[in-house]
Formats: sequence, structure tokens, C-alpha cells
Amino acid sequence: MENDSEITFWRTGSAKIWAWDRIKVNLNKGKNTIQINPEGFVILDHVNVIKK
Repeated sequence: MENDSEITFWRTGSAKIWAWDRIKVNLNKGKNTIQINPEGFVILDHVNVIKK
């Protein structure tokens, strides 16, 4: 993967709710893959992809 980026997670005051940084990556025209590999169990609400 050419655009490997790391996301930093932090607690928001509760052990159940975490936040993460916004990461900018360049997507190529066509098919792209976003892969998240947490170190533990995670329930992911959503991922936003914003076109600029």
C-alpha cells in the first residue's frame, strides 16, 4: 500500500468512546481500499471520505 498512514486514537472521557485524528491521503482514480487494523476489539461507527 503506497499511502500507509497511522491514526492516533484517544479517550474522550469514557473507556467506551474514543476519537481519532483526521488523516489526509491521496486517493487514486478508480478503486481504493481503507483498512483499519485495531489492536483490540472495536465497534466502528463510520468513516468519512471528504472530496476536495
